[in-house]
Amino acid sequence: PAGCTESNTVSVTIFPTKPTITATANTCEGTGFSLPTVTAVAGFTVEYNIDGAGYSSSSTVPTTPGCHNVQARYVLTSDCDGSLAGSTGPVLCLESNTVSIVIFPTQPTLTPPSNTCAGTAFTLPTVTPVAGFTVQYSVNGGAYSTSPSVPTTAGCHSVKARYVLNSACGTNAANTTAPAGCLESASVNVVIFPSAPV
Repeated sequence: PAGCTESNTVSVTIFPTKPTITATANTCEGTGFSLPTVTAVAGFTVEYNIDGAGYSSSSTVPTTPGCHNVQARYVLTSDCDGSLAGSTGPVLCLESNTVSIVIFPTQPTLTPPSNTCAGTAFTLPTVTPVAGFTVQYSVNGGAYSTSPSVPTTAGCHSVKARYVLNSACGTNAANTTAPAGCLESASVNVVIFPSAPV
């Protein structure tokens, strides 16, 4: 009869497969990177964890230079019986892979070195160090290097500088260069004068 015909109803949640995310493009200081795209699943909300700061559906994306790590997960949007809104899935579908994105420093601003005399190398311009990055110089359009060969011959010589990543960050290898917006400094010139006539 009706009083003992069937049990109470219980609900169980089947969580989506954990997301697989892809790193977005590197950016320049002052510009936040785009969060990786995660496929929307009805009944679930996407949350991101940036640099281990904790999961949130409205994470603040950093704009400071460095190697930044991102993960994503699905959480329940609304209560489902004993599973409250915000509940997370079991370990096998809990969170995505980790991807890394680099925010590069603003390109250096160089002060022209003091002019010198033939036979004397000029001093490379000073560049403010930034943690996680190495400074490289290009002299007269040559290859970038942390310790380029500085000429001592008379003439007008040009110098540029840039920051590169000093160690791997996810799929970004050491010495990865910045995007176009902060790739390298403007050139500055220095004159090496000929020796005085005898």
